[in-house]
Amino acid sequence: MVTAEEMKKVIENAEKKQNKVSYSVTPEEMQRFKVNDMLPKLISSKKMENDKRHGVLATPGYGLIEEMCLISETSLKKTINGSIRVTRTFLYKFAIGLHMSLEEANKLFELCGGPLRKTDVADYICINYLETNDDIHKFCEQYEKYTGKKLSR
Repeated sequence: MVTAEEMKKVIENAEKKQNKVSYSVTPEEMQRFKVNDMLPKLISSKKMENDKRHGVLATPGYGLIEEMCLISETSLKKTINGSIRVTRTFLYKFAIGLHMSLEEANKLFELCGGPLRKTDVADYICINYLETNDDIHKFCEQYEKYTGKKLSR
């Protein structure tokens, strides 16, 4: 669980960094704008691993992900088949719901805007929950509280 004092420091640091403006983009930063079909494949393989771990077939596995990660079956299917773009909020819920390690989660996040950063408020909350293997419902509450953004459930 994230404390209010920790979040105050992270928010202050994030606000300081937002004041910096840069109009140049490095080649590494351009990589995130390229279409990458590797991320949906990795999400699909993580889903299949979860199905095997829990001893369910593919179709009931979508329902299991819905319960564990608070991601609808429709969103998961559309994300895997590439009809909707993978977002960081999707990955937050996916990684925390499946109790991934920080290293596992960062492999996914690297393909979606870069690895998790302790200087970003939402990333910091996610890192904390990945390290503590805390509950997805608590994550959603804290995410909404500290970012002011609503997570769809």
